[in-house]
Amino acid sequence: MSDNAISTLSEFLLQAQTQYLVFDLGRGIRKIDNQVFFEWENQQEACAFPRQNHVWLCIVFWNEKLSHERYIWFVKLPLDEQGLIIPASRDQFLEIIVQALGKELEHNEDKQAKLPENPFVFTPSQQQLADCNALIRASIGIIATPSEKALQYIKAPKIQDWSVLSVQEIADLICFADKNTQASIAQQLPHFAPPVLSCLFASLENNIVEDCLLNALIAYHENSNDVTLSTLCLRAMSFQPNDRCIKYVKNIVLNNNDISLDTCVVIVGRFWQLCEDDNFLVALMHKIATIDESAELFKSLYADLVKIPSIRTAMLGFIRNEKRSDAVANAIGHLFNTQLKA
Repeated sequence: MSDNAISTLSEFLLQAQTQYLVFDLGRGIRKIDNQVFFEWENQQEACAFPRQNHVWLCIVFWNEKLSHERYIWFVKLPLDEQGLIIPASRDQFLEIIVQALGKELEHNEDKQAKLPENPFVFTPSQQQLADCNALIRASIGIIATPSEKALQYIKAPKIQDWSVLSVQEIADLICFADKNTQASIAQQLPHFAPPVLSCLFASLENNIVEDCLLNALIAYHENSNDVTLSTLCLRAMSFQPNDRCIKYVKNIVLNNNDISLDTCVVIVGRFWQLCEDDNFLVALMHKIATIDESAELFKSLYADLVKIPSIRTAMLGFIRNEKRSDAVANAIGHLFNTQLKA
């Protein structure tokens, strides 16, 4: 293949005769259609789930003619003001790939698709890696049966030893859970050990939650006094929020005067879709501005939200919203003053 023929990662992977999958890790883990990824790379569409001015990707690829191994790159690429991938950064990363592996992506004992250290790769957490592994297997049709240890634990958590469970086993349990398994989790949820709950909640935020389990999560969130687990529990409801979940989250913002900053951050990061509702957006930003007197967090959270293409128009309109409170007006003034100084 000629160098001129390669201008995107998508083209590189295709011309190297690999099969590949792309997952977005910005706001939960979501499988991205390869055509959508191609459009992101070519600045035809803004990245749907930006975080901290980057798109965070898990790229999985393999060539069955050369190896039975599957290779994973965890890549973050910077975005411009409109949430589009910056072509120069993409080109620089592509150049690193070609120099390290060769244009044919030939896997051998010396290369194994490993890349040198560079500013575009990142190391996922153990939890992210476990969830990615489970979701990759599900996406390519490798159906895994949850481990017997995990199934025994969720049926009788009071008498089973939670310490024998690995993060991967919990990730697999959630990823491949059927309705009956989710029902068992819902029934025993209050009795799980905190370390198990942490992993379980983290995995749930990347998977569809059945109604029975959603109700249990809401009940747990309403009654929990553990700030960390309560925050993780709220995130666990966020993958595809249904009407019951949306109503619950809106109620937290609209009718709760004691909302914490941690809760506001989770809602911004995982329930951004709700910001299309003008009343909800005004109430949420008021809560953030009231809690965050320095306006620094308000500034960063607004900057995060305005990059999300699905609510960008709503966020830009919010600046001129006449319903905003004095606290919000002051925070917006701080936002503009910071931009002018920059």
